[in-house]
Amino acid sequence: MAWGATLCERGGDARRMLLARMVIDHRLRPSDPLAPRRDDREEESISLLLGDAPVSLADAARLAVAA
Repeated sequence: MAWGATLCERGGDARRMLLARMVIDHRLRPSDPLAPRRDDREEESISLLLGDAPVSLADAARLAVAA
């Protein structure tokens, strides 16, 4: 999923990389499904995804790699 996102960057928007990271976090990380959890990385990712401006590959990579 993240590799496909780098191909989207050619179009000037790397939102798919952020979406890929969020899917991986949601589906593969062990966690209590009832516990509220949001961190700064997730908040910034949501803000970028919902914003009107394109997401740069540098911003998407910074947020996708942060753990």
